[in-house]
Amino acid sequence: EVMEQVKQRSGSIDAVVSCLASRSGIKREAYAIDYQATLNCMEAGIACGAKHFVLLSAICVRKPLLQFQHAKLKFEAALQSQSSMTYSIVRPTAFFKSVSGQLE
Repeated sequence: EVMEQVKQRSGSIDAVVSCLASRSGIKREAYAIDYQATLNCMEAGIACGAKHFVLLSAICVRKPLLQFQHAKLKFEAALQSQSSMTYSIVRPTAFFKSVSGQLE
């Protein structure tokens, strides 16, 4: 149903900007949000003809240790492998309230 609504907007969306991020950073949540939900946004953008995708990632993915970093990198790879949209990956420095629950 959501994809049908997105397809109805075909041609009216120029860019998709994704600032999605998991709250806890634990594996299940990280892959559900930082990977899958972001992938869903990309696919919705492609389906409606968006030309550009902007991803807000994190600088810390360069040396991944935590689950959310691996999930973000997995999505970055998916974004880079598609050819339907141009893209920008923004990796700002990250700050955390707590890394509690992120370390195994």
